[in-house]
Amino acid sequence: MDRYTHMNILFLIGNGLDLQYKMKTSYKNFYDDQRVIYEERKSNATDKRPYSNYIYKSLYDEQDKNAVNEKSNWLDLELYIGELSKKYWKTNPKDGWDKFVEDFEEVEYDLNLYLQKQESDYVTDGKQINFKKTLDNLLVDLEEAYSSRLHSYVKGFVPSSDRVRILTFNYTMVLDKILDSSPKKYDGSFTSEAYSTTIDKVCHAHGLLNNNPVLGVSDETQISDLMGEEISKFFVKEKIIEYCKNNNNQRNEAMINEADLIIIFGMSLGETDSYIWEKVATKSIYSNIPIVIYHYKDNFERRIPATTIREYIKVENKFIKNSRVKDENIDKLRNNILVAINKAIFEIEEKK
Repeated sequence: MDRYTHMNILFLIGNGLDLQYKMKTSYKNFYDDQRVIYEERKSNATDKRPYSNYIYKSLYDEQDKNAVNEKSNWLDLELYIGELSKKYWKTNPKDGWDKFVEDFEEVEYDLNLYLQKQESDYVTDGKQINFKKTLDNLLVDLEEAYSSRLHSYVKGFVPSSDRVRILTFNYTMVLDKILDSSPKKYDGSFTSEAYSTTIDKVCHAHGLLNNNPVLGVSDETQISDLMGEEISKFFVKEKIIEYCKNNNNQRNEAMINEADLIIIFGMSLGETDSYIWEKVATKSIYSNIPIVIYHYKDNFERRIPATTIREYIKVENKFIKNSRVKDENIDKLRNNILVAINKAIFEIEEKK
């Protein structure tokens, strides 16, 4: 029996897409660039104008074996700042939380300036995205067993027009600008060539560079329990969004709840976004919808079956763990996860 009248296809996009576009937006890029700036600030400090930043000092000066470094990811930085908050009060009680918040604000400001430069350096003129190719390739990108499961799921829909929505966790507007010059409607849908597919404008889950970009953790367990509500609202993502009064929490949740197919690309599936993964997992479990996860692995080869099997299991387990599902729902969620390894989406073409 046909279950639905159309498909809402939701893409969740992370920094991996900017990296696919050859932008210098990795944590390593920022870490290396900021080290130079931090050293300049220290050398320019005087008795009358002293300089200190507890977070930068921990990152660059102290030989902390647990510190994030140039090999880490953005989620590692977010978690590390949370861990630093637990140590901070023990060594800096006289400074109070205001100093830690100010230091965090400086990190956010520096990151904003750095990403603004990367965005302005990237040329989007004359470029477009072939969204039809991305969706046409979806079944090809997946191994046969995954592809068959997705194909069977799609067959449950009444042939009709589809809607593609994009929820990006990036602060940059490169994708937005390229989408603006790309066809946003094309013939053919997932269910039938007789219908069409429409691409909605990009929505930013964690804000924009010029509009409250959100850096932080998923919940209070990842920061000091001494902070309280007054301080935690600067560090917990859902609270940051709530206090910024932009209703992005409600919009993000609605987009997930309205989705019939969720595709994740360029995201680390980390615990600092667990509040998002919980919503995605809940939707998948109770509406029985597939989650396609595009995963990137350096030097991955399929020559050894054990290597492939371990990679699939690693991705599944990471998502399951960080979505915090109950034990009785794990098997159902695992069955809904479809993994594509080292495949690209939203590939750029020269505009004709």
